[in-house]
Amino acid sequence: MASAKTSSRSRGTSVKENGTKLEDGLNVFKSDRFDADSYIQSKCSLNEKEIRMLCSYLLDLKRTSAEEMRKSVYANYAAFIRTSKEISDLEGELSSIRNLLSTQATLIHGLAEGVNIDSLSLKASEGSMVNELLSNGEDREPSDLEKWSVEFPDMLDVLLAERRVDEALAALDEGEHVAAEAKETESLSPGMLRSLEMAITERRQKLADQLAEAAFQPSTRSSELRAAISALKKLGDGARAHSLLLNAHLQRYQYNMQSLRPSSTSYGGAYTAALSQIVFSAIAQAASDSLAIFGKEREYRSELVMWATKQTEAFAVLVQRHALASSAAAGGLRAAAECVQIALGHCSLLEARGLALCPVLIKLFRPSVEQALNANIKRIEESTAALAAADDWVLTYPPTSTRQSGRSSVASLGNAAVFQHKLTSSAHRFNLMVQEFFEDVGPLLSMQLGGQTLEGLFQVFNSYVNMLIKALPGSMEEEANFEGSGNKIVRMAETEAQQIALLANASLLADELLPRAAMKLAPLNQTNHKDDTRRRPLDRQNRHPEQREWRKRLVNSVDRLKDTFCRQHALDLIFTEDGDSHLSAEMYINMVGNADEVDWFPSPIYQNVDSGNVCYLFRKVMLTKKLSGAFGNSELEGHVNKETLSTSKAAHSHPHSSLFVLMLQDTAPDSQLSKFLHFLVTMLPIQELFVKLNGMAAIAAEMFVGRERFATLLLMRLTETVILWLSEDQSFWDDIEEGPRPLGPLGLHQACNSEIISFIFYLDMKFVMCFASQGRYLSRNLHRVVNEIISKAVAVFSATGMDPDRVLPEDEWFNEICQDAMERLSGKPKAIDGDREVNSPTASVSAQSISSVRSHGSS
Repeated sequence: MASAKTSSRSRGTSVKENGTKLEDGLNVFKSDRFDADSYIQSKCSLNEKEIRMLCSYLLDLKRTSAEEMRKSVYANYAAFIRTSKEISDLEGELSSIRNLLSTQATLIHGLAEGVNIDSLSLKASEGSMVNELLSNGEDREPSDLEKWSVEFPDMLDVLLAERRVDEALAALDEGEHVAAEAKETESLSPGMLRSLEMAITERRQKLADQLAEAAFQPSTRSSELRAAISALKKLGDGARAHSLLLNAHLQRYQYNMQSLRPSSTSYGGAYTAALSQIVFSAIAQAASDSLAIFGKEREYRSELVMWATKQTEAFAVLVQRHALASSAAAGGLRAAAECVQIALGHCSLLEARGLALCPVLIKLFRPSVEQALNANIKRIEESTAALAAADDWVLTYPPTSTRQSGRSSVASLGNAAVFQHKLTSSAHRFNLMVQEFFEDVGPLLSMQLGGQTLEGLFQVFNSYVNMLIKALPGSMEEEANFEGSGNKIVRMAETEAQQIALLANASLLADELLPRAAMKLAPLNQTNHKDDTRRRPLDRQNRHPEQREWRKRLVNSVDRLKDTFCRQHALDLIFTEDGDSHLSAEMYINMVGNADEVDWFPSPIYQNVDSGNVCYLFRKVMLTKKLSGAFGNSELEGHVNKETLSTSKAAHSHPHSSLFVLMLQDTAPDSQLSKFLHFLVTMLPIQELFVKLNGMAAIAAEMFVGRERFATLLLMRLTETVILWLSEDQSFWDDIEEGPRPLGPLGLHQACNSEIISFIFYLDMKFVMCFASQGRYLSRNLHRVVNEIISKAVAVFSATGMDPDRVLPEDEWFNEICQDAMERLSGKPKAIDGDREVNSPTASVSAQSISSVRSHGSS
């Protein structure tokens, strides 16, 4: 402490010394004879050492000056602050005095002007009233009423000048009451009564003007505003009072809006929330004041509604300009939806006060929201198309990553089963974007955009299905029929697995994923089934007709893909690469012809059969069928191996169902009969259909886990497509009806040829029935068409005068042959009767005997 005091004392001493030197140095400049030029010239003659000394001197002078200034400030700072505060207080008092003087001057000026104006208008009446009173006073003493009538206008003027509104209202009511009584009792002369009434009218108007002026001031408090409006209404000017009330609230919220400064970088939701708070709070307060003062009178209520609607429209324009326009242009559906939701949330609070303004907002916001909606739908379509161009059409499980925006993954959308399904990459992207899209659209349910949203999503899905159709080989010629497909490039699905993956994409999206996402547009809390956990989500969705119809349209779009798939595979089976038909009447007719003929279309198994022995071998089979009862098993096998058959023997009957199987198994492999019998199992196109269906069924079993019904319906549709073509090919039946021609140089008999054709054709149709029934895709329609084909063929055969029963074995015999063919073609063990599942869509269609069809055709 001592050292500190010593150092401070030494600094003080040095400062004093420096101050003395400074004053001495400055005396040169204070002299009246100071010559600046001479001083400069004297200094310019200094040498380097002297210049350095001068610079050092100037620096010391600068430091000394700074120290002096600091000391001066610190020494006088408290006095400076105190003086500043006193000056500020004095300025406030002067301002108050000025305001009081201004108020007094205004009041005096107003009184003076009022007296002058009133004197101009009331001079004659009041003058006459006073003169009349004075003239009457010469004869008698004026009454109290007459004195009151003379003093009443001055009393009203005082009350109005002092802004004593309640007392002025009471005085006016009293004056009107007195005037009415004086008129009835004639206690006042007509001139005095007229002057009194005029004075009351003029003061009433003046009070109304004062109240209107007070209400118009933005600084007027809410309680003062209500009092002024209520007083104005009591004066009988209710319409003006109500308009002033609404305009006062308009001015207030416009003044509050001046603090809002939206910018392009600000968050639209924050601006919308702040603006909504200001505008709708003002409307709510205006509605409350109107109801409290004017009640529920219709004229005032209508004016309030019109005013509130106008303010809501102005609010919507501001929100569109500063928040919605940019979001809609950029396709920011979530930002636009959030702004709309905030505005509607504030606006809906007015419904408790009887103001339903949400429809006004919805109507004004709808164009911007629709613009954002369409931009999002377009983005989904373009993104999906870009992925489809490089999709390898291989089913994979969906990725588990969350959205870049930080929102939860698709698994959190309410059903974790979404991750159980496999789709290709483009379908996964499509599904993810649709899920996100419905999340964004959910808050916009109140805008009644559900129908437009569903329609937009259907168009996007339909466009995606068109791309899937383009991915099918052979569909390029149909591209012109696809609306909106444009020049989009799609990677082709070359293999059957890839093509079935296309169907897996479309069916899963249409049947489960899209309807589940669309449920966000249906407020389920309106029903009493919300807590019924036993109901499936899709069952709840089906309660909404609009979404049910939308789902049907999705399924129809998938059916287009399914039809294209089946049609192309059916064409591959039916036609050759050169455009010729595998399934033709000529094929059946040439089946038993010369192997060297040009029009020969045999099965590969049948190509080495000697055509000259065809009829002989066929008759041996048929005769064996008729006389099989004449042999035991060993004798029959021996006769078949020797390819001879005796017709004179008779014995016990042998089951027909095992005869042909025994012949296939026990006949020498290289014999003509063995080759013929193996060929008679089915035609080559029918075999290819069976093999293709088996291969597709194996692929579909892996791709349609849990959705076996779709796979079954797909195979059912493919089978129907092939058989329907055969049923509707008129040229085929025209050739059949013309009858068989003589075949080959060996000259087969006409009757034998007809028997073989009928047998093989019947066997083909029976084979279709058998493998379709075993594969669980024998539909009622297919069953009907096959029976119609058999009936038509039997009718054509019967027209030749031959009996079908003489040629065709029993149905059990054909069933055994078909079962053996399926075993050889598929390499699978023979199925046991009754193995078909109960849940099969074709379980109700039995593999019943069609002997009734045959008998009907022969009748």
